Formats: sequence, structure tokens, C-alpha cells
Amino acid sequence: MQKYFYWRPEHDCQIRRNFEIRGAKQLKNMFCYARKKGKIPKFISPDNLEKLKKYWESEDFKKRSATGKTNRRSDVDGVGPSLHTCGVIPMTEWRRRFVRISFGPIF
Repeated sequence: MQKYFYWRPEHDCQIRRNFEIRGAKQLKNMFCYARKKGKIPKFISPDNLEKLKKYWESEDFKKRSATGKTNRRSDVDGVGPSLHTCGVIPMTEWRRRFVRISFGPIF
């Protein structure tokens, strides 16, 4: 990575963390696409593909998937489901925190 880009040494940890987070998200999306569309990336060997298919068909995976779907569609304080959650903390919580700090509503 440092072959093409340059940064100050004190930023190494932040840049590495950002790189790993983005890489993990990309890998997760590739596996999701492979599972839903059946188009498997070339870097997955046939024996690992069989293990993945077995896991995707397991009750544990189906349970986690259903829980994730429910959580993404959850209604917070009657505001409705949100597509933009600001990471782990939902937008409604950020709004409450901001009101506490600024002593007034933001919209």
C-alpha cells in the first residue's frame, strides 16, 4: 500500500485500521453476492466453497440472518426504520445526545 501512497508514520495505525475495515466490508459484500447470486469469486477453492455452502444452509446461519434482518427493520421510538444509522449508534440516539448538549432541538 505504501508503494503508491505516502503518509506520516504517526498515522500508520489509523490508516491500517481503515484499510482493514474497508477490506472486511468488501469481503463481506463479495460473500453475500456469492451466496445470493451463485457467482463464486475465483479465489475460493472448491473445498472451501462446499464448507461455505454447508454453513449458509445451517440453522445457526439462518437464525443470525433472520436476527439481522429484524434488527435492520426495527422501529426506534416510533420514528420508523432508518437506512442511515451512523454506525452502531442510531440517528435517533445522536439526535437525543445533540439536544442534551445544545439545549435545543436540531430540527
